[in-house]
Amino acid sequence: MSSGKWLNNFAASCGVFLSHQGIKKSDKEEIYKLTVEENRILQQFMSQPIYKFKFTKRLFEKLFNAYFSKNKFFLGIKEDKKIVAILSGYIKPTPKGDVGYIDNMFVSKKYSGKGYATILRDEFFKWLKGKKIKYCQLNVFEKNPAKHIYEKWGFCIDGLQMTKRL
Repeated sequence: MSSGKWLNNFAASCGVFLSHQGIKKSDKEEIYKLTVEENRILQQFMSQPIYKFKFTKRLFEKLFNAYFSKNKFFLGIKEDKKIVAILSGYIKPTPKGDVGYIDNMFVSKKYSGKGYATILRDEFFKWLKGKKIKYCQLNVFEKNPAKHIYEKWGFCIDGLQMTKRL
């Protein structure tokens, strides 16, 4: 069974709405609420003050509008007519060629454990492969519980970001 057919069957069985066009600018308020939830959770895992900030509506507006630029991927999963999971990514130029980059992925705590992160990842990878991209990267805080999921998916540490207060 093709991944697209499997995804549609899975989505239908869960009552889930999945679509690359599923996230629209009109979904802004739902995305904002999900992002506030994500930020509240992530604040626990951030070790440096530079990453601890007040997530404002103004900052959200700036980030949200960037989701709709060229070579951006933005997919959401809706359950009960509510967006409960999102993934945004893009194609990132590097000296050795372009790579895919997962900019943000979050599943609402209430909906975790349903495989939504895996669905989002698979769709993003499919999008990247369609654009002939062979690698994908992401950043994750050391203490973020999602780190083990990324490692299970085959992501490995290939660098280290360090921060120093000046």
